[in-house]
Amino acid sequence: MTNPNAKNPYRIPVLQIDAVTGQWTSDNPTEGGIDPKKGELLSLANANSKLKALRKTVSAKLNVPIAKVKILTLTLPAGWSCPGASECLAFADPVTGKVWDSPELKFRCFEASAERYPDVRRQNWHNFNLLRRLNSKYSGGYSFGAMIFDSIKEATKNFKPDDVVIIRIHVGGDFYSTKYLEGWAIALRATRLPQNEPMPMIIGYAYTKSIHHIAKLNLEMPENFVLTASEGGKFDALIESLPGLKKAKVVFSPEQAESEGLEIDHDDSHAVFGKESFGLLIHGTQPKGTDSAKALSSLKARGIQSGYSEKAMKDYRNSIS
Repeated sequence: MTNPNAKNPYRIPVLQIDAVTGQWTSDNPTEGGIDPKKGELLSLANANSKLKALRKTVSAKLNVPIAKVKILTLTLPAGWSCPGASECLAFADPVTGKVWDSPELKFRCFEASAERYPDVRRQNWHNFNLLRRLNSKYSGGYSFGAMIFDSIKEATKNFKPDDVVIIRIHVGGDFYSTKYLEGWAIALRATRLPQNEPMPMIIGYAYTKSIHHIAKLNLEMPENFVLTASEGGKFDALIESLPGLKKAKVVFSPEQAESEGLEIDHDDSHAVFGKESFGLLIHGTQPKGTDSAKALSSLKARGIQSGYSEKAMKDYRNSIS
């Protein structure tokens, strides 16, 4: 559990929406406003280099040409939108990008490090601010579902009906409320409704530590919404009570994964198609002197690719548009 006495040096920005006009009032969208360049829809980005490898597996699994497979991501600010985070809990200052690590941190969230780039922060906060504004204006998951569905439709408008679109929900961030989780279920189910054709085949998948919201939501998930419990959070004890929910665990070496009977997922194919729990090798930028940093250095020395390199981080930043 996260130390309740630990003080976060950053405050959550106050939503700066004009009560009369409904318009954003900040010159810096990360301070509570909506990025005018992105408008009133959520911003979906192209996949980073790790997820591009997923295209080959999707092509083989679904028997479609690789050129027909598209990968998109939807991301929220690391930490700020993660009520279940514990072992990976880290925040980036919304304005400066400076990272704060939780006292109980075992490995730093990739997205917290990525948010040192202003374009990444701006996109993530744009998404979060749009969603938080719904919280104050509407009730129920259908308003979230409508926004998510409209955003997916806009992001895929130039794709063909026979394309396959895989959406990684939250490279960083998480399902911060039950209504928001419900919104994704509603939106992804809607992409399969006959009246919404012709749309590409949409599959959304997510790693989540918001197990408490899954437990609260009395709703059958659509087949194209695939959830994996991310071990190492505040609500791990609830995982076993949810039948069919597989787990992902961050491991520090292939040997650890083998000893725990976990296959390592290198391209998210286990998350999208697998039925069994699996391991993820430590990756990203880790705090100096920590066990996670030492493990990452050891993997690099052994020539083992563990996910997100500095080049991958820059590729991810450049994918934000």
